[in-house]
Amino acid sequence: MDGRHARGHAAAAFAPTRSSIALFMWGDYIEDFLAPLDLALSDFGNMTGGWAFGFVDALQRAGWRPVILCVSRGVQRPTRFTHRDSGTPLWAIPSSKLYGTLRTLFGDRLSAEWQSSTWARNLGSVIRYTNLDRAVLESVLRNEQCAAILVQEYEYARFDSLSRVARRCGIPLLATFQGGDAPWSSLEAAIRRRTVARAAGLIIAAGAERERVLATYRIPEDRIARIPNPVNTEFWRAEDRAQARTALSIPATARVVFTHGRIEIWRKGLDRLLDAWAQVVARVDGDVRLVLVGAGRDDEAFQTLLDSEAPEHVHWQRLYTTDRPLMRRWLSAADLYVSASRIEGMAVAPLEALSCSLPIVATDASGMKDIVPGEGSGGVLVPQDGGDVAGDLANAMVRFLKDDAYRRRIGAAGRIWVEERFSVQAVSQALDDFLRRRLNV
Repeated sequence: MDGRHARGHAAAAFAPTRSSIALFMWGDYIEDFLAPLDLALSDFGNMTGGWAFGFVDALQRAGWRPVILCVSRGVQRPTRFTHRDSGTPLWAIPSSKLYGTLRTLFGDRLSAEWQSSTWARNLGSVIRYTNLDRAVLESVLRNEQCAAILVQEYEYARFDSLSRVARRCGIPLLATFQGGDAPWSSLEAAIRRRTVARAAGLIIAAGAERERVLATYRIPEDRIARIPNPVNTEFWRAEDRAQARTALSIPATARVVFTHGRIEIWRKGLDRLLDAWAQVVARVDGDVRLVLVGAGRDDEAFQTLLDSEAPEHVHWQRLYTTDRPLMRRWLSAADLYVSASRIEGMAVAPLEALSCSLPIVATDASGMKDIVPGEGSGGVLVPQDGGDVAGDLANAMVRFLKDDAYRRRIGAAGRIWVEERFSVQAVSQALDDFLRRRLNV
C-alpha cells in the first residue's frame, strides 16, 4: 500500500457529496485489533470480511462511496491507502499528541486493573476522550467530502467524540452495533444519553440490544434499523466436499467440527467448548476432530489450557488468515460449525458457515439469536442461562454427527435462510433505504 497525506481545508469550504460515507473503525488504535492477530497496518488494506468490508460491498452496490478511517500509532500524519479488493480509500490518522503521551504513561491499565473501581473507569474514559485529533479528522472528512459518519459501536468514548466532530462538520453521525452493549463508565453513561439522542440513526440487528437501547436512551424507534452484517453468498458457497477434504488431507470417514475467529477464551467460550468436546469424543465412535483456526490476545493462555486438559482430537491452527478460499475450503470439508461464545454482536463467521450449507450449533449469545432463531434457519441454539451449557452443546453436536440426513437437511435450510436475509444484495437495499431516509437524500 502506497500512502499519501492529507492537507487541511477551512471549515467553510466543506461541501460534502451525497454519496460518500465515512466508516470509522473500532479501537483507540487499529493496532489494538491487529496486533493480537499478528497483523500490521499494512495488512489492513488486504483484509476482507467482517462487518466493515461487508458494509463496503453493500454500500458500493447501492451506489454509495465508502471511505474507511482508523486511528493508528503507526503514522505521524494522516495517510491515505487503498483497500486492495474494493478500491475503497482507507485513511490511517494519528491520535492526538496528548493521548499518545497518556497511553504511553498508563498503558494496559486502561483496560486491565482500571476495571475495578468507578473512579478508575471514569479516568480511563477521560483519557480515551483525548484520543482523536479532531482537526486532523475534520480535514480528512473534508478531503473526502463525506456526507455522514458511520462508526463501529456507540457504547464507546469514540462515538461521543465523533458526535462533536460530526456537528462541527455539519454532517450526520450513525453507528452500528457489533457487540458493545454497555458504557465503560458512569461518565460515559451520562454523556451518551445526549450523544445517542443526537445521532441520526443506529443499525442494530440484535433484538435484545434494540430493546435495551430503546429502554435506556428513549429514542424514536424509526432511528434504529434492523440491518444485519452482510455475507457475500456468491463467494461463500460450498465447494465439492470430497475435493475439499482431499486438499486438506481429511479422510472421507472423519467427522469434523469447525470453528474460526479470534482466540479470546472467556468471550468466545473456548473453555466450555473444550468441556463439551470431551463429551463428544466419549460418545461418538471413530475419527472425530475439532478444528480451530484463529489467533488472538489469549493465544498463550489457550495453549496452556490445551496442554493442561489434554483434550483428544483437537487441532488448533494458530493463525489469523485473510485467505478466504482456504476458509471456504474448511467450511466445505466440515460436518458442523460450532460457536460457544458468551458474548457476540452480529458475527459474520457463522453466516459464512451457513452460506456454505454447514449447520451450526451455538450458544444463544445476543447476536446469535438473530442469526439462528431455529432449526429452519440452519442450526440449534443452546441456552446460556442456567443448566449445563457444555453438556447441551455436546448433545447438539452429537446429534448432528450421528445423523447425516438431519445434518444435510438443516444445512440446506441455512443456505436458503442466509440468501434471503443476509446476502449482500438484501443488506444493500435495506442499508440504502435507511441512509436515504436518515440523511434526507
